[in-house]
Amino acid sequence: MKNLIYLSNIILVFCFFSCSDNSGVFEERVPILPENNYDYKIPSDGSLIFGNPPIINDSKATLGRVLFYDNNLSGNKSVSCASCHKQHLGFADNTSFSTGANVTKTLRNSPSLSNLFSYPSFFWDGRTNNLEELIFQPIADHIEMRFSNEEVLVDRLERTSYYPDLFQNAFGSPEINKEKISEAMAEFLESMVGIDSKFDRANSSDLSTFSLSERNGMDLFHGKATCGSCHRDSNLGAMGGAANIGLDIQYEDNGISHGRFKIPSLRNVALSSPYMHDGRFSTLREVINHYNKNIQPHGALSWQLTEEGRQAIEDFNNNGGWWNQPPNGGTPTRLNLTESEIDDLEAFLNTLTDWNYVNDVRFSDPF
Repeated sequence: MKNLIYLSNIILVFCFFSCSDNSGVFEERVPILPENNYDYKIPSDGSLIFGNPPIINDSKATLGRVLFYDNNLSGNKSVSCASCHKQHLGFADNTSFSTGANVTKTLRNSPSLSNLFSYPSFFWDGRTNNLEELIFQPIADHIEMRFSNEEVLVDRLERTSYYPDLFQNAFGSPEINKEKISEAMAEFLESMVGIDSKFDRANSSDLSTFSLSERNGMDLFHGKATCGSCHRDSNLGAMGGAANIGLDIQYEDNGISHGRFKIPSLRNVALSSPYMHDGRFSTLREVINHYNKNIQPHGALSWQLTEEGRQAIEDFNNNGGWWNQPPNGGTPTRLNLTESEIDDLEAFLNTLTDWNYVNDVRFSDPF
């Protein structure tokens, strides 16, 4: 009889932990934070060449950092924002589709994160241009974090030991609400600036630190390979615009429309594989080979990737002055890059990695 009672108790305990509300079965993790907030000031000494940096509130960014890494922001406490945006990968993910709170895969590849304050739009389909509006979209998404009830989330954070003080420090009040959560997380995301890659340092002085292969690759990037026609700004993309790059003739995911997706930044691109909105390419070489010889003749193919577009660019470079932009949907270009040129282009793309950024303790997991 005693053995039967003992077994029954074990079963009851198992059922409690298996069937009860998930909010009661996870041990609270407590963030380890510095005694004084990190300095999240963004450099404004001229090295930042793609816009005027915002003034960052260190206390709000500190709160935003904790929220970014906290599993409490998912319905079953299984994932955080950082689960899909890993620092050592340039805040991208190393899988084509990330795993959400219900162990279902996301519908698109997780993009890398850096220098977000300069972006005019966000998500692969550019559906929002405001970081604060962005915050609750993945939190509420039924695949990603599955926490659509904002009142329940606020209640959970209010009952979490470390949040009242963090909100007090950030906002002068321990009161928690959706607007403060969004503002603090946006503040942290805006502070995530990486401008210290080999490419940045060379641009600010000279190319003496570049190998011959890296120099050749940069010339190809802006010349024969025409990468710079889309990734032409100092953030190497993400400054606006979308493109159909001829991945398919028929798209299952049409992006913004007609297979057009937001042009991503190439910063830290060597760390952020797999590539494209659906993570179809595992290596940079596969990406280069797509542009080299595999662009598909979609009716909305961006003109920069057509033979007509290449001719127009060549005419402009040779003659200067005004020119007529070709229509989209022309003949797919073939770059005819040699294996040696592909090696050089890949070498240049590797110079875009900012190792200080991906190891910066200010942006690291505090738990």
